Amino acid sequence: MVVRNSILALLAASSLVLPPCFADEAVGNAGAGTSAAQPSTTSAPSSSSPAGEAGRKPTAGLNPPASATSLQGNIQGGAPVVLQGLHDVGVSVHHLQEMLKGLLYEAQRQDMVVVSEPNVIGPMVIPAIPNPSGMMSMGYLPPRKKWVDYFMSQIEEIIPMLDHEINSLPRPDGTDQSLQQAYIDMFDAARGFNPPWSDLETATKGPDYKNADISTAGAGLWYQIDKFSKLKNKLFKLVKAESKQKKNKKG
Repeated sequence: MVVRNSILALLAASSLVLPPCFADEAVGNAGAGTSAAQPSTTSAPSSSSPAGEAGRKPTAGLNPPASATSLQGNIQGGAPVVLQGLHDVGVSVHHLQEMLKGLLYEAQRQDMVVVSEPNVIGPMVIPAIPNPSGMMSMGYLPPRKKWVDYFMSQIEEIIPMLDHEINSLPRPDGTDQSLQQAYIDMFDAARGFNPPWSDLETATKGPDYKNADISTAGAGLWYQIDKFSKLKNKLFKLVKAESKQKKNKKG
């Protein structure tokens, strides 16, 4: 019940889609992601799709560098270049959250019945509910394979792109310690993505899906992605502030 309430609260709070990152205003829009939270608004994937427990291979997680000076791109750039890189990361995170949100909704579907007066369903006597909706939950519906496969296949495509974007971030210009630490904190949060991601892959292998397993693993991954996103936004603010400070000195 605690897991159910926390997941429902999480989904309710995330129903308003916010801009992908703080970089939007500074570097322009890179295209809004298409929400997949409500399967009813998305074309249903084919149930004969090869994705799923038989055709899906484990996807590597995020593997960020150990420090800001060891980025694979090894490109030292000024504030505009760094901000653009952070913006690209933010867009990928936005799409990742939308797909994960859709998967969580699938695992949280309720079997609702209309109850306007006392009724009997099997051996259960259902009293009248003084709720205006007249709806009562009979429990969770089993996750549908075609939707589990669809959302997982989309997440599996986004993860390598996000990993590449993180590793390709330009190195910060200068040796500001707070800026270096902000990079390290963001990288550590990215590594924390991997354990819940591994749990989610296990929970969605099938053929028998368990709502609680998918919900728990998905919620763990959501919170870690949210932590990473907040640290990314903090880094963006630091880069922007440093750029403004340098301009003031020159002026």
